[in-house]
Amino acid sequence: MRSERMIPDHILESMDLVTDEANRLLARFGSQRSLDAEEELTRRMRITGWRPNGRVSAGGTCRLMPTVDRSWLAFNLARPDDVDALPAVFGCGQSFDDRVDYWSVVERLVAERAADEVLTNAITFGLPVAKVGESKPLSFRESGRRDERAPEASHFDPKELTVIDLSSLWAGPLVGRLLAEIGCRVVKVESVHRPDGARHGHPEFFHHLDATKESVGLDFRTDEDRIELRRMIEGADVVVEASRPRALEQLGIDRRRTITSGSVRAWLSITAHGSTGEAASRVGFGDDAAAAGGLLADGADGPRFIGDAIADPITGILGFTSLIDALLDGRRDIVDVSLAGSAALLARSLDANRIVSR
Repeated sequence: MRSERMIPDHILESMDLVTDEANRLLARFGSQRSLDAEEELTRRMRITGWRPNGRVSAGGTCRLMPTVDRSWLAFNLARPDDVDALPAVFGCGQSFDDRVDYWSVVERLVAERAADEVLTNAITFGLPVAKVGESKPLSFRESGRRDERAPEASHFDPKELTVIDLSSLWAGPLVGRLLAEIGCRVVKVESVHRPDGARHGHPEFFHHLDATKESVGLDFRTDEDRIELRRMIEGADVVVEASRPRALEQLGIDRRRTITSGSVRAWLSITAHGSTGEAASRVGFGDDAAAAGGLLADGADGPRFIGDAIADPITGILGFTSLIDALLDGRRDIVDVSLAGSAALLARSLDANRIVSR
């Protein structure tokens, strides 16, 4: 039995197929590094001691709640602003502060409403809320074409690649860490005003994800540093980012133009629900995105969480694998992956009857 059942065996077995493919590609790179699905999916739980508790996520910020129309929502109140937005989401004068048990109030209000009504309002006000099973499985978009100047795989040296890592939290930084471990030069770029939120989490976990990278802080409010950011990106071989498209536009970054005219060989974009249409504006984190993808356990009283923000490491591994594949194939490519789509991809590969409460 693996991981003291931190993650059900059949999920680890499905992820083993993904890491097997990643390891096959890494061998073509000449890398001795190999990925272990169990290690990546359980890393933060082993560091923090966190475990999911039925309808409550391992980190405690996300909860599963039934609605009046017999659907389920994953409500994630990970940031102070999320709690502040609750009166607007529910259209009520109810107080949501530290003096009240706001979770009980939220659960009561959700139980009185239809899932789509709550979800629409939550998206409007920027809350990370998802309807269980709403997302379609990830479909990788290969938007580039082979660059005839690209070296053959046998002559591709990771040590010659510079990676700009603009991502934060877990999925993107995991990709950056794996690229650093195979020899790439990885530069982590953060806003001096809004640094990676993971810095406020468990220091050992942050160190695990980011210690092997160079670190640069820029003031994106100044023209000088926005120009410097674009210069760094245009001189890179690989870009990893986890921003909504609007955020990139505000910085003057056009990923399509960059990859077709600059030195960037591959661009990995990680979003919560997708990079096009209405989904592109949605906020999401690992636990609510896993719920959107249907990657949950079945309990006698409804769905339950599996693992810790499980959509994050799954997306990181899938993103890393497809990024390496694009590099080896010589494609100048934008690879779009989403947390919810990655969770749905894995959930669809499982026999639902085997998912039981732990």
